[in-house]
Amino acid sequence: MINHCLYPVAGFGTRFLPVTKTVAKELLPILDKPLLQYAIEESYNCGILNHHFIVNKYKKAIQDYLSPHPYLDNLILGTPKEQKYLRLMKL
Repeated sequence: MINHCLYPVAGFGTRFLPVTKTVAKELLPILDKPLLQYAIEESYNCGILNHHFIVNKYKKAIQDYLSPHPYLDNLILGTPKEQKYLRLMKL
């Protein structure tokens, strides 16, 4: 059984310049979510609970996207968006 999923997201995205100067290519939106979110959800739905990311030092946006944000957590508590947010954070 596969227990871990490895995401190699350390590239510079030179084929997508100039947009990748400001946004990591893994965070570019596809419809309503970043590409990386689709990959995480798909692996989670397959039963993989351990996700590992290989990130270079310039991909701060990916680290921020995957890290908890205490202020937003408290802001959303008790609102209609709480259930959707908690479901996404469970991944």
